[in-house]
Amino acid sequence: MSRPRSWVWGPASLAAWCFLATAVTAQGMDETIVLQPPLPDRIDRIELVWSGGAEPTVLINQPAPSPRRAERLRGTESRLIPAAERLRSFGSCAVSWLVRGEHLVIQFEGTAEAACGVVWFLGRPEEAVDVLSFQALRVVGRASGTIEIGMADRLWWNKQDHVSCVTVSGPFEADVSLARLIDRVDLRELVALTVTAREVPAELTIQRAWLEAHPVQQAGAMKRGLWVWDLQKAQQQADQIVKTCRSIGCRRLSIQMPSAGDPDSVWRTFCSLVRRWRDEGIEVLALDGYPEAAVNPDRLLAGIRRLVVECGDVLPAGLQVDIEPYLLPEARLGQDRYRDYLISLAQIRQMLPPDVPLSVIVPFWFPQVSVEGRSLAQQVFERADEVVVMSYRADVAEALALMDDWVRYGVLLGKPVWGALETRPLPDERHLVLQLVDRPEEATAFFDRSRGRLVLAAPRSADSRFIYFAEAARYEVQGSRLSFAGRSKATVIRAIDQWAQGARHSPVAGLMIHDWEGYEQLP
Repeated sequence: MSRPRSWVWGPASLAAWCFLATAVTAQGMDETIVLQPPLPDRIDRIELVWSGGAEPTVLINQPAPSPRRAERLRGTESRLIPAAERLRSFGSCAVSWLVRGEHLVIQFEGTAEAACGVVWFLGRPEEAVDVLSFQALRVVGRASGTIEIGMADRLWWNKQDHVSCVTVSGPFEADVSLARLIDRVDLRELVALTVTAREVPAELTIQRAWLEAHPVQQAGAMKRGLWVWDLQKAQQQADQIVKTCRSIGCRRLSIQMPSAGDPDSVWRTFCSLVRRWRDEGIEVLALDGYPEAAVNPDRLLAGIRRLVVECGDVLPAGLQVDIEPYLLPEARLGQDRYRDYLISLAQIRQMLPPDVPLSVIVPFWFPQVSVEGRSLAQQVFERADEVVVMSYRADVAEALALMDDWVRYGVLLGKPVWGALETRPLPDERHLVLQLVDRPEEATAFFDRSRGRLVLAAPRSADSRFIYFAEAARYEVQGSRLSFAGRSKATVIRAIDQWAQGARHSPVAGLMIHDWEGYEQLP
């Protein structure tokens, strides 16, 4: 019943910034690699990953890490103090302003044939700031006329547009929930507030404006759980699994659920385990998922239907899905796989009974992937009741840092975020990143479209059939940096305790251990 796990590249490693392509043959980093069609019309970036001596995985047009992140505003309150150099007018009317300390007075005069207002940059002009750690925008002041206050993130700013937050008139105290805007504004890339006069003349006095972060209360001690991928072994060693679970302080078991077409006896085994472990005080989640469910979840949906029928009186405490769409070869063609993935998650959520939560296992790097201009992580949260981040690092502080954006989204949306710890062996990886260049003399590799061959050497001469690439990065990832394989159970327990200590300062709901068999094999 267990399925092979693909924890090595992607969710387990730094190779996770990727759309997976298909590599067919390779003789080494100085040789030729044949790429199988279909391929995208344009190739801007190629990453090659050698893992465990196997032929390389080829990642085409993967989203590259941002060269730098927006300045992050911190604290429980960030005052937005206006400055003349951070204000810019737009529109056809005459706009003037006066800054006195924290007070800002804006006057709109003349006539306005179109939108007329002021852009208030929150950082340096036209540069974004990260406000995801805050839950509310609060503005206090007085308006003569009707004034709209809005926000522009990087996407809206490039469109010379904004999202409306609140309309004010007369004395006002505006309290804008950022959670209400998160599906339209990327709070990690907020460029400016906008102030727009609906009618002219008008005047706006802002007495005070600030971003507010509400204190986060950790709901008790950090929870702990184990993944169990083999239903047959779970049945045979049910007592040992519970014993292991309790030895590390865990109160959750996620167990592989049967497929829709499995015999009645398999389903009876599963449902009896759910009942047995539940009666022993364990929270039991049904566990399933496979990459193809990102584009066609019918088999998974059929399994959910049968789960509801077979275990109706002892339904699991939730369904946990591990789909990993980036493992699909088709994912190299771009964002369509992620759109399909989001549709599949919505269908799964709709198929579940309302009182059965959906937990989604995700890689740490989803916040850096954009789908239709919005963070993939934020869109996963729209469909999930909980996420488990595959934060596989042997260094606990590094693992917690990988989860930062996920945790901040979770706090804003009021949804739990779990981390994960790996105990299975992972191979070392070698990475080579190639970036498109225009001139053959700059190239260190080239792709011959006519033959479908990527050659890891400088071209001897220019050729219209070639696409040229230069080496952008070359690095190695050690499996021992990602996994606790080969270390002792005592070491893992100490790491779990470090996670629990870190969770006191970061609202991490829990930690999943991958997996029961891997942990049992540790000395």
